[in-house]
Amino acid sequence: MGTVQPTDILATIAAIENSLMKCGYKIKLGVGLEAAQEILTKI
Repeated sequence: MGTVQPTDILATIAAIENSLMKCGYKIKLGVGLEAAQEILTKI
């Protein structure tokens, strides 16, 4: 698989959020990204 950069993680979470919304799930876009950014800034 190789290395994974923080931007890869953020892009994946954004894609998941977008896909869930398109599938009809009522989610608040950006919540997952915000949580991930908080964690990634601490490491």
